[in-house]
Amino acid sequence: MQASEEPVSIPIEPPAVSVERARGLGPAVFTHKQLLAAIRAELPGWSQSVGPSSAIRFLLERGVASRFQLRSDAYRSATRYRIGEVSPVQIAASLRPRGYLSHATAVFLHGLTDEAPATHYVNVEQSPKRPPPGALTQQRLDQAFGRQQRASNYVFTHDGLSYVVLSGKHTGEFGVVEFATTGPGTVRATDLERTLVDIVVRPAYASGLYQVRKAFESAAKRVSVERVVETLTALQHVYPYHQALGFLLERAGVSADRLAPLQRLERRWDFYLTHGMKNPVLDPAWRIYHPRGF
Repeated sequence: MQASEEPVSIPIEPPAVSVERARGLGPAVFTHKQLLAAIRAELPGWSQSVGPSSAIRFLLERGVASRFQLRSDAYRSATRYRIGEVSPVQIAASLRPRGYLSHATAVFLHGLTDEAPATHYVNVEQSPKRPPPGALTQQRLDQAFGRQQRASNYVFTHDGLSYVVLSGKHTGEFGVVEFATTGPGTVRATDLERTLVDIVVRPAYASGLYQVRKAFESAAKRVSVERVVETLTALQHVYPYHQALGFLLERAGVSADRLAPLQRLERRWDFYLTHGMKNPVLDPAWRIYHPRGF
């Protein structure tokens, strides 16, 4: 019987201790397959006596677990189960268990903002691809950043929040670390330096350029500029994002001595802090266009 059917009573009720042990599986979010596996692993006696699927129906009846859907206008909705009070971060991580949390969600996990994001991001890396053909030129830069940046439409919603699945470039999961959650287990997300690089590449995924600046200000005392350069080297972006990073870190108060690893990198092009700016101002030191008054 599929989990989507209405829960029914189990003829032989599992002992109360099994119910309490089931509560101990949370706070956590599960796919149907994950919850079946958790019951088999953590409650083997119960699983063998009534079967994992019947155990799930019993947990739903008793309110130990609840079933909910993340809905999408463009894609099939995703069904999940929760045990206990779970966070939006845990819900986001459940969307793609093999992915990792990034951008605004990682900014929040690193404590770079006090505001919980209204949109969470989970990144799933693509397979390796060849770099785009043709050499970088100023004309290509001007054209690319003169228009608005594309955004993912792989969006789910639940309880007033949005969850976006990103098809990220292949990086070998560079800079991905584990974070503790409110329940058992961990979630995976980008480390501090990878997060800063990612939100410079995609400011819209961090609620915009001004929120990016605030995140840099919060990170200024903790960030390793050497690690930022190492991250840039590993990610191999075509565009010279080191200029944007240097500009933002300098504006955030990072000293010239600490900025030296970025200062040593070539500044060959006039670059842009974000896409689609109207009448931007050029910072001559970093050769970076930024919004007037930024």
